Amino acid sequence: MTEKPEYVDLQIERRGQQFALVRTEGDIRAELLLGEADILSLARIFPSYAHALKSLRSRPEAGIEAWTAIPLRECEFNSDLHQHLVLFRLRDVSEAEFEFSVEPSGARYLAGKLNEWADRVEKGQKPELQ
Repeated sequence: MTEKPEYVDLQIERRGQQFALVRTEGDIRAELLLGEADILSLARIFPSYAHALKSLRSRPEAGIEAWTAIPLRECEFNSDLHQHLVLFRLRDVSEAEFEFSVEPSGARYLAGKLNEWADRVEKGQKPELQ
């Protein structure tokens, strides 16, 4: 029988003008106090570290690329105050939010690529279930 993996719980809690990164593993709780600048810096660098960790598990020569595919729960669209950019926010089922902005031409490009990939997936050969 396979053992159930133990997960570490990470949360960010507001503490007055600061934040606490709280890590709970079993009965052990650790905290690290952070300022707003720390949180913003971490938010910028985490995607790079996540990509680096995934690349360690990728083997392009074997056609294997590690992806972290988390289902999308919702998306929101807006524009900037000057009507120059299309803004969009993606929220996954874990409540993580990712915000992006693109020029209108970039939004059209993304829309086209999404349609193209939706067609590929719908029309693609499906593996047989055994």
